[in-house]
Formats: sequence, C-alpha cells, structure tokens
Amino acid sequence: MAELSLADFDRSSNNFTITYFNKPYRVSFPEGCFQALAGDKAPALSDRIIILQYLSGACGPSYLRGWLTFKELPGGMLHNAPFIREALQPLANVIGNDMALLEDACLALGGAKMDLGNASYKVPALPKIPLVAVCWSGEQKAANYNILFDRSASLHLDTATLYMLGINFSLAILQMVKRKKTPANFSGVRHN
Repeated sequence: MAELSLADFDRSSNNFTITYFNKPYRVSFPEGCFQALAGDKAPALSDRIIILQYLSGACGPSYLRGWLTFKELPGGMLHNAPFIREALQPLANVIGNDMALLEDACLALGGAKMDLGNASYKVPALPKIPLVAVCWSGEQKAANYNILFDRSASLHLDTATLYMLGINFSLAILQMVKRKKTPANFSGVRHN
C-alpha cells in the first residue's frame, strides 16, 4: 500500500503518513484512525474517506501527462451538472475575476502556477493525484472555472471518489479565500 500510494509507512507503529492538500496526516493501520501532524484538526469525514480509498486503491503511474475535466472521467458525464453546481459555481461566485485570491489560496495549498486559461494552479491533492484549478475571465464577462484531473486519477480512485475530491478541492480553495478575506481583530486573532 505504501509503495503504490507513495505514502510513508512506519512499521514500528503501523502508521501511514500522507499529505492531503498540503496538510500531513498520520493514519493508523489497520484501524484507519487519523491524527493531524501540523496542529490542524483531523480531516472531515469526506476527506478521511477519500484518503482511505486512495491508500487502499492507488496503483499504476503517478502522472500520465494530460488533464481531464470531470465529464471526461469514466462515467463523469452522468454527474457533470451536479459537479459544476457543487464544485465550480462556488468558485465563480466567491472568487469571480479576482485572480490574486485564487493564486493566494492555491499557493497556500501547495500549488504551483500553470499556463492554462487566464490563471491556473496545480495542487497536489494526494501524492499521485494533482488537481488543477483553472479560470477563464475577462473584464466584460463572468469568470468561468474548471477543475482538471491528471489522466492517471481514475487509476487510483473511482469516479465517485474523484467527484468528492473535486468538491473538497473547491471547498479547500474557498476556505483559504475565507481566511484571507477575514480581517484579524485588534488582538491579532483570526475569526473563522
């Protein structure tokens, strides 16, 4: 499992260490209990499911050099409309044409700038599954967002789990935007 998922495994403690959207977690084996390693709380239930599915199902190559939209994934066309509504439209509604907000959020998630659309960032969701947030925008039109999956993604997770991963990527970006937009109060403590 560790070799195929590129997660670290400590045989003495039976724990995997895996990074998910730039946050390291310890996962006990075989129990599947989570511990955050960077002072964060344990991931949400949907994130835990994604990580456990990935640990148990990752195989094959890390990257296949190419990007797919959700509807291009196996069976993705059947669930593309709800994916747009749950993952892409919130990005357009909250970030809109503010490319600086998108950049700050994606960089905070461990992302790197890419050359797609008007702005795009590749973020390592899991060791073998990078995702790309891409925006096409213009002064006279509303922003249009997409999330792209590496061609190898469906080797590691089924489409239903990739659906959840894409939505959780959108939510992670929006959480970073929320942190940036929330002003610190007079004592320096951020409101969440």
